[in-house]
Amino acid sequence: MSIALLGLVAAAAVGRVAIVPIVGTDNRVQTAQIVRPIADAIDERHGLSAMSIDDLFSLDGTALVTAIKRCGTDNNCVRRSVGDFGADLAVVVVINRRVAPPVAQIQLVPGAKRLSRAGSRLGNLTDAKDEAGTLRRITSELLAEAGFVRSAAIDLVADPPDATILLDDVPQVTAAQHQLDVAPGPHRIEARREGYEPFAERRDLAEGETWLLRPKLEEAPTSILSSPWFWIVSATVVVAGAVAVAVVAQPPDKTVTVCIEPTCDNF
Repeated sequence: MSIALLGLVAAAAVGRVAIVPIVGTDNRVQTAQIVRPIADAIDERHGLSAMSIDDLFSLDGTALVTAIKRCGTDNNCVRRSVGDFGADLAVVVVINRRVAPPVAQIQLVPGAKRLSRAGSRLGNLTDAKDEAGTLRRITSELLAEAGFVRSAAIDLVADPPDATILLDDVPQVTAAQHQLDVAPGPHRIEARREGYEPFAERRDLAEGETWLLRPKLEEAPTSILSSPWFWIVSATVVVAGAVAVAVVAQPPDKTVTVCIEPTCDNF
């Protein structure tokens, strides 16, 4: 099975991802500085959604940290703790600042039984000014090794802006601009609006690729049968014919005037 296919299978089974920083501090600001770059690396992977700082704290994220510490090397205990926290996956971050340069260990811990992908990766935080960038890079590499593919994107602006947009035959929420995160692979975009010719285009997207799409719908040609002027003119012709007086040619020695009811007088 290819890495890309593994990623699609894994992404389909995973939703919420908890970030567990074990860094020797309970300071929310410092914790946020560690969580944000890791969350960015998670969110760029198709099917993964990092829990926000507010979610982690409102759900008492310190309780998850404490539970994982208590589990030690018992992986089953760690999995149960992550699952009980309501997450499908956890990214556990351990930073050792007692050594120079500091070392970060980032580990993937499945919280759902249906998910078996896991892994661990070490990295040196040699550049203190770009610690966030290093954490993001290490997390991104770990997620790639675990088979989670990067999302592709569709950046779409339709004209007219109220056109109905369908992605792979599924209607999307109406908006002037659409930012759609999709799995790598083939996708079809349709744009429809009453009175306009429909638009459709297909493209095979690679990991991390953004498809800029600006469909401009053309007004549909108007049929003569749908024009009100056609029926007005037709009605006028019919009425005129009903009251017309026709002169019918007879032999040269006799001319007969024929009158069409109801406008005739007796001759």
